[in-house]
Amino acid sequence: MAVPTLLIRGAQSDVVSADGARDLLELIPTARHIDVGGAGHMVSGDDNDLLSDGLLDFLDREVAYTRKVTTTRYDSPHHAK
Repeated sequence: MAVPTLLIRGAQSDVVSADGARDLLELIPTARHIDVGGAGHMVSGDDNDLLSDGLLDFLDREVAYTRKVTTTRYDSPHHAK
């Protein structure tokens, strides 16, 4: 897989098992993984701060510079339609 990939898993999830997470990480060896202790499947509800911090870190490190950002004339807030 050629896109940045992040698996965020609640350690207490009854949907994504530890074995399932390992299987995915073996299939995508470049993937990053955050295992949120004490969280179930709904990580955002169980520990939103940790989820947000991990996601922002991943986006900053892995996604922000993976492609050239281009703008078009439609990106300007002053563009008349």
